[in-house]
Amino acid sequence: MSIPGGPYYFDFPMAAKETLESRERYLKRQKRFTTVVREAFERVYTIRATHNVIGYCAGALTGVSDEIKARYERIFEISQKFRFQNGSRKLFIYVPHLFGTDPKKHPGVSPTEVRDIDHLWAVVMAQFHINCLDPIAHGNAIEEGWAEPVCIPSIFMVPREITLSRLTRGMENIDMLITYKTVEDAYGQVEAWLEEFFDSSGTMLDFFIKRKFDRGGLHDPVIDAIETCAQRLCAGQAFTLEILSCELEAQGIMLSMDQLVHIMHTMRQDGRLVPLQ
Repeated sequence: MSIPGGPYYFDFPMAAKETLESRERYLKRQKRFTTVVREAFERVYTIRATHNVIGYCAGALTGVSDEIKARYERIFEISQKFRFQNGSRKLFIYVPHLFGTDPKKHPGVSPTEVRDIDHLWAVVMAQFHINCLDPIAHGNAIEEGWAEPVCIPSIFMVPREITLSRLTRGMENIDMLITYKTVEDAYGQVEAWLEEFFDSSGTMLDFFIKRKFDRGGLHDPVIDAIETCAQRLCAGQAFTLEILSCELEAQGIMLSMDQLVHIMHTMRQDGRLVPLQ
């Protein structure tokens, strides 16, 4: 699916994100809406009523020490600084062992229930992920895989001495890869990233798209076509919005004239396009 991202055109094969209500109906039909899953949904509805920016903090839980879990708790503490920032934005970061199911505290929760609760928060509700990749965990990797098809922007945190696989580093939804000497360094970068988002306008997805575009990590076919037409105009060749629209339609990109004018105006403001006559 292609979607407009901020002022530019974002061409990403993004799967449609499931709604909270459709997920609830599905689980009920499948007889999987158990007591513990129902309680998770009740928490989601409560949080959704008071928070409009929801993140997911992922990391290993099975067999890990309280010291490792404290890292995830620290990220939640950092997020508390941004609960009421930037007008109407209110942030909540879901930490599974704090708000969901912990292997030690809730050993009676079934694997299917854990899967359904984590999927609820990590995919249906999350607008971004913070992934703590030390120690490496199977569940954490699954959550990373869930996030990419629906383009949930993600931060990966890993010590410098650990080399992630190329496949992991190549995922399209990575916004920032933090390789840290000490975990305190990583916390500082997470906090700075949240500050940058709350100082911006638009959604988390808009924020991710613009950062990716500014770093040269996103190819924009609309901007390419506009710049090509601008070059033709400078060379004395004909240029109209209709010609531009036809060229884009040939690539399977359908935009209205108003959308094209808006994109071109934004490009001029950014210094990417000379005024077109």
